[in-house]
Amino acid sequence: MQKEFLNVQNVDNQMDPYKKNCKYRYCNREFVAKRLNQLYCNYDHKKKENNCKAKEIRDKTKDIDFIIRRNRRILKDFFYSGKTEVNYNDLELQGFNHKYSTHIEKESDGNARIPYYYEYGLVLINSDIWRQFKIINKNGKFNI
Repeated sequence: MQKEFLNVQNVDNQMDPYKKNCKYRYCNREFVAKRLNQLYCNYDHKKKENNCKAKEIRDKTKDIDFIIRRNRRILKDFFYSGKTEVNYNDLELQGFNHKYSTHIEKESDGNARIPYYYEYGLVLINSDIWRQFKIINKNGKFNI
């Protein structure tokens, strides 16, 4: 019978857990890490990769973010001018888009849902043809 031997490599050729390839998308060079969880060959590459990831996210969400920030600004302007009750047409004339909000909360009675645009919410107080809303500030503070 012939014995089968495992293919054992020399100690020099074994995988070194500290030898890694840089995860920065434009680098990928091999380096010796100082820690096992180190992913980048230097701090600058870590920073650049995280900035690239953040830019990708910003590029994907910028259109909706613009609409939501504009909605917040419109509500804030009405709120600080003292006009806390507005109708649907007033909001639309300013460029308000009801389609997007940051979150929705249930009212204490559990029936009504209040859409929020950051800290400002719109409570429907009259659902007739003019659709009257009350603007509320969740924080109760005067925010800029």
